[in-house]
Amino acid sequence: MPKLFSCYINLATRPDRRSFIEEQLTLLGLEARRIEATTPERVPADIARRHCVPDNPLGLARSELACTMSHLEAWSLFLVSDADRCLVIEDDADLSNCFVATLRDLLNADNLPSLVKLDAVDGPRRLGEPEARLGRFQLRRMYSVTHNTTCYLIDRATAANLLGERSYLGVPIDLALFDPYGPLRRRLRPYQLVPGIARARIAEQRPGDPIALSDIASTRASAAFHARSAKGLSLTWRRLVKGAAAELNAGSSKFMQDYVLGIRKHHILFVDEQ
Repeated sequence: MPKLFSCYINLATRPDRRSFIEEQLTLLGLEARRIEATTPERVPADIARRHCVPDNPLGLARSELACTMSHLEAWSLFLVSDADRCLVIEDDADLSNCFVATLRDLLNADNLPSLVKLDAVDGPRRLGEPEARLGRFQLRRMYSVTHNTTCYLIDRATAANLLGERSYLGVPIDLALFDPYGPLRRRLRPYQLVPGIARARIAEQRPGDPIALSDIASTRASAAFHARSAKGLSLTWRRLVKGAAAELNAGSSKFMQDYVLGIRKHHILFVDEQ
């Protein structure tokens, strides 16, 4: 079986989440290295000026870029190991009772894709036909953007490629990895495990759950407000035009996929709730 480097990302200021994810890992018998998440203050100043508000009015919240840098740190540590694949888990993940067994089956599978999203997704997403079946699980190519980088597998070549050329830093890490029409569309071919063996805790769905409270959400909203107000209507217009251009590009692709390849929407549920 290929060697696996397992890790989870956790902010030093969130010991509650650290306990939450470590308790699950212990119960599952899965060893994982803790990656201390990058804080906004630790984002290099030159990178922040290029990609974050206020210097870039259309940019990210600094906390969003810090999240990306945390994933880059995980990949860097993976590459200095002798492992073939890296399992990245965020500290708000619910992990299935069958997580370890399914992970073992994936690693033993022939022609495992280079990037596989393992967590469930809220709402239906466009997916290709099953390219592999592992018992009740399927691997399907992704044709819809999905949010969250809660849990995924990545191979050495892909991690090295992403660390070597970082033009994607201007978008959140989940959109960089799991948007088939995003900045990495010519470099990545992400796949989805169906059903998911992990699930993000989302505050809107779990009111009062402290684990679901995100350190990024409030600053992301602040960045969006800054982008709307910092330069007035001209800036808002530029943002709308940029978004429309991306949608038009995706639209032509989606038309071909739907009517030529027969791509359809599927629900990606958490396996423990099926």
